[in-house]
This record gives sequence, structure tokens and C-alpha cells, in this order.
Amino acid sequence: FYGCGNLKLKSLPEGLSEIADYAFRYCRSLRLEYLPSDVQSIGTCAFEQCWNMPLSTLPSGLTNISSYAFVHCSKIKITSLPEGITRIEDNAFYSCFYMPLASLPNNISYIGKEAFYYCNRLAIKKLPENLKYIGSSAFGHGWLSMLYSIPSGATTIEADAFLACGMSSIKFEGTPENIANTVFKACNKLTEIRVPWSEGEVANAPWGATNATIIYNYTEPETEE
Repeated sequence: FYGCGNLKLKSLPEGLSEIADYAFRYCRSLRLEYLPSDVQSIGTCAFEQCWNMPLSTLPSGLTNISSYAFVHCSKIKITSLPEGITRIEDNAFYSCFYMPLASLPNNISYIGKEAFYYCNRLAIKKLPENLKYIGSSAFGHGWLSMLYSIPSGATTIEADAFLACGMSSIKFEGTPENIANTVFKACNKLTEIRVPWSEGEVANAPWGATNATIIYNYTEPETEE
């Protein structure tokens, strides 16, 4: 159905297990609110520029969302992703302006380049514990005002990963092996970065957050019994 701009489908047949590459690309009148329960894979550019699709949920058995799958799907309303997903590929949700995504599955280890770029309604508070790689501009302009920590397993964080995001403070749970010098570029509301390492152990601090103060060797205060 590539390029069928007047296609106004509201549902797809049950039993469908895969939506292949470019299947509904440029179907700008598509009206899907949900996908069949058996869908396990969504291909590259499968729903690119389906501007009017009000998709609100994804099938629980979905394990693969390919690059550019939902790029420019500005009206999707997804709040969570299925637990079986382990990777968010490059540009998967690029420019999904109104998507109020509030959580990510714990098993996600990879978030690709510009995966959530210009998703400026994100309500994520915590990144997955198993997350290892955050690509360049992965959350750029994603607001993320409620995000409070970066998990200990995050070993690589690429340039502009949190470009222009709105958090006021952030805590590193561990020590990244590779962190670009512009990770927090234009994060003008970011005033405090708490890290568990000593000054000088990780280069390029404060990674573009020009208004931020870094608290080194930070440990959580003990709570009274």
C-alpha cells in the first residue's frame, strides 16, 4: 500500500504476524488505532508519514520495530512498549510529536540514533536497567523533564543524546566507558549532575550542560530506620 494517500483503514486482519518494509509508507489517511494481536515484527519505514494514524497500543508479542518504522507519525498515542522489545532502532519514532510514552521495557539494551528525536511529549522517568547504548540525538528535543537517572549499564552515550531536554537534575548510576562532550547540549534547565566517580575520571564534563554543577563521588544518603 506504499503511497496510497487516501487509504483510511481502521483495522488490519487478525492472524497477521508481520508488517513488512514500506508496507504503509505515505498512507497519510490511515486510521489504525491498534494492530492485530499476533504481529511480532514491524519493518523499515512501515508506517512512515502516516500522519493521521491514532495508534494507541502495540501488540504484546511484538519483538521488533525496525528503523524509521513510525517516523513522522505525529498522532500516535502510545504510552508503553511491549516487554519483548530489546532494541529501539535508528529513527524508529522520529518526530512522533504527541506520543506520551511513559516507560520503556527493562530488557532494552540499545536505543539508536534519533530514535525519539522531536518526541516532545515523552514522560519517561527512568531508563531501562539493561540499557547499554544511547545513540546520537536519541532523545533530542524529547523534553524528558521527569527523567532522573541514567542506569549503571549505560556504557556508551553518543553526541547530543539528550539535546535540549528539560530535566533539572540527573544522576549517573554507574560510570560510562564512552560519553560524548555534547550529551546534554542545550539542556538549559539542567543545573545538577550527580556522578559516582572522582573529578577528572571521565572527560568533557559537564557534557554541554553549561548551567550545571557536577557533584562528584555522589552516594545516596542513608535513610533512618
